[in-house]
Amino acid sequence: MKHLRLQILSWVFLLLVGCFQSEVNYEGLASNGGFDPTRYQPGKLPAYEKGEKQPEKIILAMTPYYSAKVHQAIIGPIGSYLETQLGIPVEINNVVTYRELIDAVVQNQVDVALISPLAFILAKEKKPELELLAAVVAQGTTTYSGYLVAPIDSPLTSLQEAQGKNLALVDPVSTSGSLFPKLLFKQKGIEPNTFFASVQYAGTHDKALSLIREKKVDLAAVSSDTLVGYNALGPGGFARIITSTGRAPYDAVVAQASLPKRIRAQIRNAFLQLSIHSQEGRRILANKNLLSGFIPADDNHYKTVEAAARAGGLLKP
Repeated sequence: MKHLRLQILSWVFLLLVGCFQSEVNYEGLASNGGFDPTRYQPGKLPAYEKGEKQPEKIILAMTPYYSAKVHQAIIGPIGSYLETQLGIPVEINNVVTYRELIDAVVQNQVDVALISPLAFILAKEKKPELELLAAVVAQGTTTYSGYLVAPIDSPLTSLQEAQGKNLALVDPVSTSGSLFPKLLFKQKGIEPNTFFASVQYAGTHDKALSLIREKKVDLAAVSSDTLVGYNALGPGGFARIITSTGRAPYDAVVAQASLPKRIRAQIRNAFLQLSIHSQEGRRILANKNLLSGFIPADDNHYKTVEAAARAGGLLKP
């Protein structure tokens, strides 16, 4: 009976997320009091400053949440859209790890990035001049949840029962795939390397979830988007939620301060006008990341993740 109740709760979660997908209401989502991309009117673009000129190309990158094929299906259409909006060739830098993206941003190897919350905080610490252009909205909300999940027929009903089991995390710099579960373990007095029989990093969220589907691990940390995108919960699903680990804002869209101010403004405008409210937007954003659009944001949007990073020892107190 207890297993049935847990399974029903997972189904309810899936249905609630499905409601977000069907109708997106932007009002009140942004920290600036509400933003509607259908009514967004870009202001006058600043002129090039003395000595500035249009770049020959823009290099775009994104946090590698998913395996290469899915990753390319997400970032490719966005790159093509930016290329059309800017009139400048856009090249994709297909980074392989979260840390590789941070390093690429810090070392000026990419001009624009869709970067996950923790990776943004860590990059910003090393490069304070990095400019936040916008924040992601997905499934009709500005935040997502992290979960620890088990195979649907697992006997586990709580984290405490997972002692001696095998755990999969995502990447050491993943917010929901590493930072949040580690903070939960710390809160519960759990030392992962001794509590679990093994701890491995799957590299991406979909790979972590596949380890659950194939029953190669007993527990895995994944994002709510991954569970929904891969139909992991509910009827026909293969996973069951054991516990939530935390909630975080979606990705940041950042640009190098070395780009001309005019170009940064054009890039910001392009993202803020892109949403599933238009046919073109639905075509570009139709992917497993369940993107809805983008909102204006400032660094305060990610303060909760910064605090979590400090609590987790990834930033100085």
